[in-house]
Amino acid sequence: MTFVKFFGMAIALAFGLILSLFLWWEVAEPIRSTGWKGSAEQWLALTSVVMGGCATLMATGAALFALCKAFRRDV
Repeated sequence: MTFVKFFGMAIALAFGLILSLFLWWEVAEPIRSTGWKGSAEQWLALTSVVMGGCATLMATGAALFALCKAFRRDV
């Protein structure tokens, strides 16, 4: 039962990571589409990408932790 719980958590976090990659692509569009001019929209996009990066790293760690817990308990 523990395996199912942690494995399901890992799958949900992995799905969230995939969605975050698409979000990054969309949020970074103002930076990619034009040269850097330092406009408010570009600064907001840059801040969003950095915060999204931190959240993605945390979610990756949580997903790996959940997978380790799932396999360690049942072995």
